[in-house]
Amino acid sequence: RYQKNKHSRDIVRDMGGTSRKHIIFILCDGMGNNILNLHLKKGHGDDDDGDDDNDNPTTKSPTKATKSSSSFLHRYNQPTRIRAVFPSTTPAALTTLATACWPGQHGVPGWDLRIRLGGCEFPGDAQQQQQQQQEENVDININDIDNHQYLLPESADRWCKPNKLPRLDFRNCDTNGVINQIKFVAGLTNGLKMLLLNIIQSYEDQRCFFVDENHNHLIARTDKSQEFDSFLRRYFEPLGLDKDDPIVLRAIREGRVEIKDWRDGWSNEHARRMEKSINTIESLHYVDFEGHYLKKVMLMRAWRPLPSVRHNSCKSLENMGLQEEFMAWSIRRGDKTIEGFNFAPLTPYFEASRRAINNPEIFNRVVPKIFVATDDCAVMEEIREMEPSWTFISECDNIAKHEGGGFVLGDMTNWDIATTDEHYRKFFVELFGLATAKYYVGVHYTNVAWWAYFMRASNWSFELVDHELSTHDIIKNW
Repeated sequence: RYQKNKHSRDIVRDMGGTSRKHIIFILCDGMGNNILNLHLKKGHGDDDDGDDDNDNPTTKSPTKATKSSSSFLHRYNQPTRIRAVFPSTTPAALTTLATACWPGQHGVPGWDLRIRLGGCEFPGDAQQQQQQQQEENVDININDIDNHQYLLPESADRWCKPNKLPRLDFRNCDTNGVINQIKFVAGLTNGLKMLLLNIIQSYEDQRCFFVDENHNHLIARTDKSQEFDSFLRRYFEPLGLDKDDPIVLRAIREGRVEIKDWRDGWSNEHARRMEKSINTIESLHYVDFEGHYLKKVMLMRAWRPLPSVRHNSCKSLENMGLQEEFMAWSIRRGDKTIEGFNFAPLTPYFEASRRAINNPEIFNRVVPKIFVATDDCAVMEEIREMEPSWTFISECDNIAKHEGGGFVLGDMTNWDIATTDEHYRKFFVELFGLATAKYYVGVHYTNVAWWAYFMRASNWSFELVDHELSTHDIIKNW
């Protein structure tokens, strides 16, 4: 500690002391000592005695070594004062400079990293094989999807382009310890929310996990021929170990399985990873991650719609003409009356939108197109009547008959497979639209708002209009 403090004082002294009010930090990527020595040879600032003492100031004190050098870089270069990190890549080094953490702590080794030695394959051979099998069943060519340039705002790249964050390695756990059996029940975004929180807890405890979809409302049908085995595998990439994985089967035989339901992910502030909470997950090399940031990162690494789902959703937004930055509204009705919620009137949506439109830092008095995500398509006519001069776009415009009332979870038992697929095709388009929009206006009483908030890159561009509390006072407890 003394050496570190002395080093800091020396740096401050060399920069002119504490009286300096402004310091310019210049970083030259890739310019190491070899580059200096190669291009700043004799005649460009080196001494004439033929030795390398000015090329390597460590042979003398920095002051003596640089007296005869006319090169600014040579005169002030002190190669022993800073050392490269491992791996010595630009992203690893820059992140270390920004966070004061070693790469093993901040977890950014490079743009891409794959280690085959010792079975350390990312995301893992078994998982990769599962993914390849799924992709073979998709009619759309995966390479064409990944290379497709969507005519959408730049913010759409977060979800419309291949995810840059690596998939979670589901074998990065104690295979001989307790394994979590995480139940996936309830509505989609509510179930995904609780699933995400339990996944984070599993990695914090270094436990393997698999997802239990038994008794899931999303796949239970009165007509058993219209059921499918797994809701998650139908629309998303593999999530957790397969229930037939040898690791899982052995844990079941040995009685090492612990059931986790929504209460385990929502029982306390730590499990919910609330705003400003500090979280360290050693198995992922995450040190002191803020709670909301952790959930955003883990959501992108854990929840991955199939390439076909991603492509169809983004292509639908493109076909709606959303090339420019747009606003999104989330209007949820349906069975929320059964749960005791009062629907928010439409007037607050317009009021919030006008504030954003008139804000010079958001839309600067230019009215954008407004993408409306709603389970009750009958509301579109009312919206357009209230503000005829605005352009409202919705998946509802592709539905021939608008029946009021909205989505009711209990109705799904009577759906056939085609109805289920069409419902979630529309839902995923809406979810991608809510995540991509420059500004979001919605209500707090739907889990769609929670999920969309953590899908979005920014926090400031999110407004809830149905509660007496401010938006921040609501989401800080999410």
